[in-house]
Amino acid sequence: MTTQTIEKNACAAFEHFNCKMKTNYTSDNVKLAFYDNTDADKQYRRFCEKYFPDRLNNGNDLKTALASAFTGKDFDGIMIRRDFPGSQGELFTIVLHELSHIWCTHNEISTGDFYTRYCKSNFENIFFDGVLNAGYAIWREFAAIYLSTHVQGIEYYHSLSEIEQDVSGVAELIRPDNPAAKISMTDFLACVLMSKEARNSWESVNVWLNQNGLTRFISITNLVYIHIRSEMFWKIDEDFIETLGSTYIAVLAHNKK
Repeated sequence: MTTQTIEKNACAAFEHFNCKMKTNYTSDNVKLAFYDNTDADKQYRRFCEKYFPDRLNNGNDLKTALASAFTGKDFDGIMIRRDFPGSQGELFTIVLHELSHIWCTHNEISTGDFYTRYCKSNFENIFFDGVLNAGYAIWREFAAIYLSTHVQGIEYYHSLSEIEQDVSGVAELIRPDNPAAKISMTDFLACVLMSKEARNSWESVNVWLNQNGLTRFISITNLVYIHIRSEMFWKIDEDFIETLGSTYIAVLAHNKK
């Protein structure tokens, strides 16, 4: 896929997102950059130096990603793999996901950017900092999945019985010795809360979790289920993220081997 094709698909995703969310994203206010494994570090530095200098000291995980969103006061950005391995339809979905990250970051609290406001300011309390960072990491990715799916207009909702083995497999990955436990927690919540059962009622989800020996996940799933029932589900506060983080840590303790 050429850079021109990627940029064309990205602009189509911008237009679709704008139509659904009443935004005004363009390649002027969402800067685009491209990379592959051979020049990821170089392109990351170049992009940050030009547009997002505050990100220069952050870890660069581009080599394990298909795209990455950047947020700023005057404009935002997305870096996309120029050797994108999927189809144009998959690229369209990825860009919607990154735009959802950008949109949620700017709208999750009144001043925008929960992470900078809360997660960076608690280093004097290591435990509290860990709880907030864990809660926000899980929520941030879940919110982008949830919003981008609705923006894309996907109407198929799987039944939990159809993905029972997948959900159980993800649940086993949510343990202290797995560095990717938080993203596995996000995947678990997305699978369960974007199901037919979740669209019907909490009771349907609760019954399924009990029947499948996943009772340790009931509290955290119910917490997020209730939150996304609000009209502006993307709005969060410190109490919600702290509760999400501490409930996640309780799940880890239960899954300790």
